[in-house]
Amino acid sequence: MSQTPILDRLAPLPAQAPSRRGMTVVIVVWSFVLATLAAAVALGHPPMLREWLLVTMPKWVESQGAGTAIGLLAISTFVSSLGVVVVHEGGHILAGITAGFRFKSIRLGPLKFDRVGGLSFLRDLVNPFAGVATVVPTTTERLVPRGIAMLAGGPGANILSGCLVLLLPFSHGFLSWLFIVQSIGNGLSDLLPYRSKLGVSDGTFLWALVRDRSRAERWLALMRLSSDSMEGVLPELLPVDFINKAVAPRDDSIDTVVSHVFAFSSAFHQHQNCEAGRFLETCLLHAGHAPASMREALMSEAAVFQARRRKRTDLAEQWLADIPPTTGLRWLRPRAEAAILEAKGDVRGALAKLEECEQAVHVLPNPQRSYLMRLLGRWKFELTNG
Repeated sequence: MSQTPILDRLAPLPAQAPSRRGMTVVIVVWSFVLATLAAAVALGHPPMLREWLLVTMPKWVESQGAGTAIGLLAISTFVSSLGVVVVHEGGHILAGITAGFRFKSIRLGPLKFDRVGGLSFLRDLVNPFAGVATVVPTTTERLVPRGIAMLAGGPGANILSGCLVLLLPFSHGFLSWLFIVQSIGNGLSDLLPYRSKLGVSDGTFLWALVRDRSRAERWLALMRLSSDSMEGVLPELLPVDFINKAVAPRDDSIDTVVSHVFAFSSAFHQHQNCEAGRFLETCLLHAGHAPASMREALMSEAAVFQARRRKRTDLAEQWLADIPPTTGLRWLRPRAEAAILEAKGDVRGALAKLEECEQAVHVLPNPQRSYLMRLLGRWKFELTNG
């Protein structure tokens, strides 16, 4: 019996599982925060908030005029939201560095600062208040406690900053009250586990770190492997200790797929074909929890592996047929076709397909473009030099 039944087309690729949404959690938390705020105003505690909302604020709006007041309030909301994001991501970075992580990059809206690439402007903007701080572990020792400290730094910084501003001895205005509410609300909601259109909360990862050590270590190991790949580290040079941590647990999650993709790629480029086949089979087995684009990429990997490593062009062609002709990743089909032509001995045809891949990859942003071009260039060198 085959050890890789899905890869060998003896079993079907699992259907894609429905995605889960967690916006309800966000709405519930913010409703609680606002209800608490309304109750505090109604009860007169603290008195300064009640006076500000019911007396000072209406007088200010009347003196400024409705149009000017709305504009100033919008600007204040933007400034406060940006401040909350800066504090949150800064908390992750500070806590991470203290815990022995290495700073890689920080993103605030469309602006990104990378330790290697410097400052850049990102055009694929979905959320203008999105913030992402990337810090990666340098060793696999004590991964879980160090990861907890890094994760808690973000929401902890929000709650602490909101409380500090609340306790400062000065007259609070709209901007400071907005910052207080947003900071405490964001910190509390982000400590709860949920996944939504806004992303995955820190609480989701914190809960995983506390509940399951092996899955926690996998997530932290994936941070390192992803960072190394983005910095151009070739698959066969990825740190083995982090790969071992990443593939240790197996469950019905996208993390299982991603971790085994790294392991497969590393084994594939070291010509460890048996290990590579088993890793790819695990990816396919859990592909139901991967997005459509990743499923299509796995089909391409299966075609390339069957053609280049097992010389099974019949199976490779079946995987190629499964890749949608209108896929958004336009290099996936010619990549599989190149592997099939190589297995059939048509070097010239394979090189032509790889050039087609390069044209499709050329439109991608860096560092993804540089990384894929490097791998395609190495493949072309192997074809022309035997």
